[in-house]
Amino acid sequence: MARMMTHQLMFMAVFCMFIGAQSAWSGELILQAEQLKVLSEKARNQPYRTKGGILSRELMSYELGVPVTPYFFDAECRVSKRRYRAEKRCLEVSFLSGLNQVKRIPCGDPMADLRLPGLPGFKPLKVSELSPAPMNGFSFFDHQRSFVLSGFVHDQETVRMDQAVLGLPDRSSFPRQSFSVDAVSRGAVSLDSKNGLKIAQELRVKVGKLGFLDARERNVRSSVVRGPKDLVFSDGSGKVVVMNDLLIPGALRGFLMEIDSRFASALEGLESQSRVEPVCYRDSSWGPGEQGCHRMIEAIPVVRWSAFKLLLVDFNSKQVSVLD
Repeated sequence: MARMMTHQLMFMAVFCMFIGAQSAWSGELILQAEQLKVLSEKARNQPYRTKGGILSRELMSYELGVPVTPYFFDAECRVSKRRYRAEKRCLEVSFLSGLNQVKRIPCGDPMADLRLPGLPGFKPLKVSELSPAPMNGFSFFDHQRSFVLSGFVHDQETVRMDQAVLGLPDRSSFPRQSFSVDAVSRGAVSLDSKNGLKIAQELRVKVGKLGFLDARERNVRSSVVRGPKDLVFSDGSGKVVVMNDLLIPGALRGFLMEIDSRFASALEGLESQSRVEPVCYRDSSWGPGEQGCHRMIEAIPVVRWSAFKLLLVDFNSKQVSVLD
């Protein structure tokens, strides 16, 4: 039975190789990292040949030109494929066992018949083809929080040494000071013909002045950008799906950024303790530093990064969310 299934799959693959035009069936883009890794290895290591017959010949990889689609799965042929453009010709490569089969296809829009898994209503479009109104832009989050903490004006080692030398039973005689911690996080979507689609995210944390130490500010910014010529998927009614590039290293891909829930809960706890006694000391360049006010706050996780394969930008509900 297994051998029969293998022969059937091989027959379908070979049959599809001899069809000169693209199938009318919509191929689905491949998003699974392991499958993409296997296909990438086949693209690098397997030979390329044109379809069978007396004119069949081997091609070098550079003769394919540049890829114009991601990898996709043709369910009719049961084969993983990718399309390329070289000068004035277009090619479709089917990745088989031990061989990459190449056939010539009509040029035109190589992405037109491709779809996203589970989202058949979304069609590929260039960002410049998205209707600008009412899709100009929106803010999808804008949060501001302020906390008031109490800290000792002297550093930890000074307090410890003075307490020991002077024989002070506690730290009540040491001066203390209130300072603020302000956190602002914003996310905004913009769409225009010149800059394309941009999903910009920013987090700013400002720790107020303590003693002679100046206030400190920390900024974290992240953007997911698609230029006017880049491809996205749209349902035509205000919803746009952005696909991450899964073939580049993870650190270079786009991420959705949001405030880590531990940041607010930690500061709420410190604010509550500050009503009773200082929770930290003035930072110092020498001696123990883990109880320094600025350092202690900087050590709290601030940002949580959400990796995505598909990111939904909904201009109707003004929301951005990870689909997969």
